[in-house]
Amino acid sequence: MTDPVLAARRSYADELRFTTGMRSPALHAAFATVPRERFVGTGPWRIKSPWNLDEYWTTEEIQEQIDLAEAGE
Repeated sequence: MTDPVLAARRSYADELRFTTGMRSPALHAAFATVPRERFVGTGPWRIKSPWNLDEYWTTEEIQEQIDLAEAGE
């Protein structure tokens, strides 16, 4: 089974490579492997909405939505 955090790092690195035109394999590997989450402190964190750049979400709000979806509400 794949570790979801490792998978998220790789996915983020792939997204950055695509959206920024990143050409450096070393930089891509760094984004895919460096545990940046260790440096942000404890949550909840504010995250910019990908749909509305004037709006922020918190990780608590996102987790609540995930929990509701899993509960079928």
